[in-house]
Amino acid sequence: MVSYGIVYPIDHEALHDLAERWENRSTAFGLMNNHLGALDGWLPRTEMPRDVSNQTDYFSGHYQCYGLNVQAMCGPDLEFLYVAVVAPGRTNDIRAFGWCENLHRWLESLPEQYFISAVGY
Repeated sequence: MVSYGIVYPIDHEALHDLAERWENRSTAFGLMNNHLGALDGWLPRTEMPRDVSNQTDYFSGHYQCYGLNVQAMCGPDLEFLYVAVVAPGRTNDIRAFGWCENLHRWLESLPEQYFISAVGY
């Protein structure tokens, strides 16, 4: 699968600005200082695929429909910082997250004080 919309910040000033915007938005009373983004998976529904070797890979048993596993991270104003169509719908989010190579490279390059959060991982 292919990653799209990779717009996460890389320079220190942009990282600081993003973290400050989250802090201003947060109601966690200072517990989320230096937070940069919220990550979650999404299953957009599709029709049953016709030209793949294993159609059941696209069937989500949890949602009982065909779809794709999309991983997305947003900023404090609900702007997308990262969006990737990662895998068929049957793939769970923790496995799909492991395949987000560009996101992992970005996370590894961050200064130590910064972090992201994730829902349901």
